[in-house]
Amino acid sequence: MPVVVAGAALAVGLRALQLGYANRNTTPFLLKRKVPAAALLIDAVQAVFAAEPNGPAGVFIPSSSSEYDSVLAACIALRDTLEGVVGPSARVLYCEPDGTVVVDTAKGPSNTWSNFQLKMVNENHNTRVAISTAQEWPSGYGAEVKESTSTGTKQVYAAGRLGNQFENRGTLRWSYDA
Repeated sequence: MPVVVAGAALAVGLRALQLGYANRNTTPFLLKRKVPAAALLIDAVQAVFAAEPNGPAGVFIPSSSSEYDSVLAACIALRDTLEGVVGPSARVLYCEPDGTVVVDTAKGPSNTWSNFQLKMVNENHNTRVAISTAQEWPSGYGAEVKESTSTGTKQVYAAGRLGNQFENRGTLRWSYDA
């Protein structure tokens, strides 16, 4: 009898785990239901990734000053495109898989090769919900709404992982004032 009870308890526990995973998995459809305010950004992220499935080719982890300038220009171009959709508060942040910020368009002159090398563009973003979710889950997407520590305003965020979980090139996060 104890084996039967233990087996039933294990089955219930496994089913709960499966349901939890299914509810947290971040397909764009589920994200839009969980974070309705981010639907516009999720659509924008999906459009970029539909055009280039592994993320914009101009966005990569730079290894020199000239490469950094190229990545910065690509992020600014993405922000400018997003401004046409959500307005002047549009922001693009790109970070390495470990959360080190490469470019944050809200930081203006802090976006330099030397600041990137010193990890001073912005604080590490590996605990940000949209970024960690995009990094962790197979879909490669994440979203959240919160007060920005950089701008002090309530922001809507959506993120997309560049590459797959095993060939990860970091995460792009789009945001705008809610």
